[in-house]
Amino acid sequence: MSATRQEIFDKLVCDMVVQGRPSFLVDADGVNHCAYRGEHGAKCAIGMLIPSEMYTINMEKMSVDMLVEMFPEVESIPAFNILGMELLVDIQNSHDYRLEEDFKYFVDNFLLAMRIAAREHGLEWHFKEV
Repeated sequence: MSATRQEIFDKLVCDMVVQGRPSFLVDADGVNHCAYRGEHGAKCAIGMLIPSEMYTINMEKMSVDMLVEMFPEVESIPAFNILGMELLVDIQNSHDYRLEEDFKYFVDNFLLAMRIAAREHGLEWHFKEV
């Protein structure tokens, strides 16, 4: 039996809180860029859905909708189909637009953005902000 949309969403929220930091790579100019697979084994919420055997570094610096266009095999990931592109984009934005210099408030800001995404996509919110 497949996981439901709510179960996948809840697991992503939990996994990001446990990770406690965003996933990013630093470019040659010293600028942080969000990454599906980042430093110290971190993954962004979308990256958590991509199996390791499917991931390639060439996926980096792509939005999730571009990722599906350039790597059609990701459409075979059940969670991608269950969540749908609009929610996937909101999940990616909840991570990517939360980068701060010191990442001090990443988890709080991520939770706030995901709470808004849950409401906009008819999902329940099962978490307390920290």
